[in-house]
Amino acid sequence: MTIKDNGARYLIHKIGTPRLQRTTTGGIAPAGEWYVPHLGVWTTAPNAGVPFVKWERDCYNLPDGGEWIEIYTEVRA
Repeated sequence: MTIKDNGARYLIHKIGTPRLQRTTTGGIAPAGEWYVPHLGVWTTAPNAGVPFVKWERDCYNLPDGGEWIEIYTEVRA
């Protein structure tokens, strides 16, 4: 059975840190701390972490203080 990819991906965000911030141009950008699993460290760069698909999220243990944040990516039709 093939699982349809709906574009949902998951990053690990540190609980207690902001998720979003206002940029100097008035836009909104990710904020706070994000976990980089292959390095085992927290960083302020959300794009440093590799997004997980749902089955990976269900199998992976969160680091202390972490929470799953759902993001979406563009998926080919």
